[in-house]
Amino acid sequence: MAASCVAVLALALLLPVLLLCAWKRGRQAGASVHVVVVVLGDVGRSPRMQYHALSLAQSGFSVTLLGFYSLDRCFLVSESSLCQPPFTIREDYEEIGCKVPFNSPSTGSTDVRELILRPVTTSDTLKDTFAFADSKPRDELLQSDRIQIVKLTELPSLGAGPRVLQYGVKVIFQAVYLLWKLMCTDPAAYIFLQNPPGLPAIAVCWLVGCICGSKLVIDWHNYGYSIMGLVHGPRHPIVLLAKWYEKFFGRLSHLNLCVTSAMREDLAENWHIRAVTVYDKPASFFKETPLDQQHELFMKLSRTYSPFQSSSAPSDPSVERSAFTERDCQSGVVRRLHGRPALLVSSTSWTEDEDFSILLGALEKFEQLTLSGDSLPSLVCVITVTFLLCEGKGPLREHYRHLISQKHLRHVQFCTPWLEAEDYPLLLGSADLGVCLHMSSSGLDLPMKVVDMFGCCLPVCAVNFKCLHELVKHGENGLVFKDAEELAAQLQMLFLKFPDPDGKLNQFRKELRESEQLRWDESWQRTVLPLVTHK
Repeated sequence: MAASCVAVLALALLLPVLLLCAWKRGRQAGASVHVVVVVLGDVGRSPRMQYHALSLAQSGFSVTLLGFYSLDRCFLVSESSLCQPPFTIREDYEEIGCKVPFNSPSTGSTDVRELILRPVTTSDTLKDTFAFADSKPRDELLQSDRIQIVKLTELPSLGAGPRVLQYGVKVIFQAVYLLWKLMCTDPAAYIFLQNPPGLPAIAVCWLVGCICGSKLVIDWHNYGYSIMGLVHGPRHPIVLLAKWYEKFFGRLSHLNLCVTSAMREDLAENWHIRAVTVYDKPASFFKETPLDQQHELFMKLSRTYSPFQSSSAPSDPSVERSAFTERDCQSGVVRRLHGRPALLVSSTSWTEDEDFSILLGALEKFEQLTLSGDSLPSLVCVITVTFLLCEGKGPLREHYRHLISQKHLRHVQFCTPWLEAEDYPLLLGSADLGVCLHMSSSGLDLPMKVVDMFGCCLPVCAVNFKCLHELVKHGENGLVFKDAEELAAQLQMLFLKFPDPDGKLNQFRKELRESEQLRWDESWQRTVLPLVTHK
C-alpha cells in the first residue's frame, strides 16, 4: 500500500514536468533561428556577451538577452531628458516630470532640474526608456529589431544571518527565478551562457535545455571559483564546492568557448571539457579618434572635469582650447597644444584582481623624476569608471578613491570621469598610453580592456601574469611590468622628450597600426558561426 502511494505521488510530481517538456518541445518549430543569451550579471558590464548577441542577430538569429539590472535606487530616465553627468539623485522624488534635486560635483551646490523619473518596475522595457544600473548596453543592442532584452531582478542582500546562509538563499532564489524566466521564453536552439558567474546558471540552463531541447553553449571567461578564492581563500568550503559545481555541470554543456589557448588546454587536461578558443577582439568602433573628435571630447569633458580644462585662456576669442587641443572656430582647424600634458588611461572595476596601488606608486616616482629635471611632461591620469545611477559596485572602489584623494602631485592630475558608452572608445583613441592592472585570478584569462586599447592603436603597459604573452608582446606592442618601480621606469622611458615622433611610444603605435588586427565580427564568423549553423 505504501509503495503504491509513493508511486502515485512520484507520478503526480513527474507528470506536470513531462507535460511541460512535451509542450515546450512542441513549440520547437521556430527555435532553430532563436538563441537565448544569459548574463547572470550587469549586461552593460559584459561587452563580450553583447557582441555575441549582436553577431547572432547580424547572422539572422532572433536573440533574447537575459541580464541583471540592480533595481535598488535606480530610476528610469527618458533619453530626451538626460542631464549632464555625473550627478547623485536624492531619494525624495515624487511623480513623473517632477523637479528633482541633484548634487553637482563641479560646483558643490545642489541644483534642480526637471527630469522624467520614476522607480523602475519589472514591466518596463529597455526599448522605450533606459533603465541604467551600473552601465548602459550599447545603442546597437538597444536599437536592434532582432534583439529582445529581458531584465532579471537581483535579490537584495539579506541584512541578517551568517554569510553562508545569505549566499545560499541568494543562489536558491536566483535558480528558481532564472528557471522561471527561461521557461517563459520561447524555445531556442542554443542557450549562450557567460561563466563566471555560473552558479547557479549552468545547472539551470542545462535543465532548461533538457526540457526544451536547447543546446547549452558556455563561454568560459574565467573560473568562478578562482574569483571567489580571492575573497575567501582557495581552501574555503564554499570555494571547493563552487569548483566541484563548475567542473561537474560544465561537462554537461554541448559547446564550450574560452578566451585563451591556456584555458582551452586547462579545460581539456583538468576538466575533460573540449573548448574552442575565441579570443576577445576589438569591435569596429574601437579605433583611433580623429583630431577634431578628440577636441570635441576634450571640450565636453572640460565642462565638468578640471584636468581637461586649459590652464590659460586663448588671447584670440575665436579660439576654443582644452588642456590638450585648440580649435580656430573660424577655420575649424584643430591642433595639439605645444607642451600639452600626456594622457594616460586606465580602466577598472575596483575588484581584488586589480592592485591600483601599483599605478599610484609609479606615478609618485614619476613625479619625483619630473621634479628632478628630466624632460618629462605633466600627466593627466584618467581612471575610467562606469555609468552609475545607483550604488556603485566594486569592493575596493572607495578604498582607492580615498588613496587618490590623498595624492597632491604637482605634475600628475587624476580624473575619474563618468563616461557614456560611446565616449569610452573615443577616449581610448585619444590617449597616449594605456595601463592595465588586471591580474587574472586563474592565470588563464586575458583583460578585454587591453584588447580595446589595441583596437584604438593605443600602446599598453600591463602587469604581468601567466598567459599575458598571448596578448601583449613585450617590446613589440607594449610593455609588461611586475611592480611600481618597473612601471615608473617604463613611464620615464616612454614619455622622455614627449611627444617624440621617433620615441618608443610612437614605435608601438606604428606597430599596432601595421598589425591589421582582426576585428570581432570577422573573428566570430570564422570561429563561432560554423558551430551554431552546423547541422
